[in-house]
Amino acid sequence: MAVNLDLEAPQERPHPAVDDFLMWLTVERGRAANTLAAYRRDLARYQAHLARRHTDPIGATHGDVLAFVQVLLWVVGLVLVVLIGAIAWVVLRSVTTPIADAAETS
Repeated sequence: MAVNLDLEAPQERPHPAVDDFLMWLTVERGRAANTLAAYRRDLARYQAHLARRHTDPIGATHGDVLAFVQVLLWVVGLVLVVLIGAIAWVVLRSVTTPIADAAETS
């Protein structure tokens, strides 16, 4: 099964339900500006995902939500693979560098 990893949010107006939710977070929950910006960005990505599936936040089904979670898990998995590779490179470099330095001084 192919997974669309495009998480770019289109430049379209947020769904009214998204605006209502962000307003609720602001007024009722007193969330900080950075928190609201993160929610706005993530909800825009979710809305874009739903648009590619020809639905909106109100019409979203369990399958739509699961498909979005699948995309997020793929992205997290890819990031983890890159991170583990970088850590392995640093560890191997730190282990082999002292050996190479010792060989040069002998």
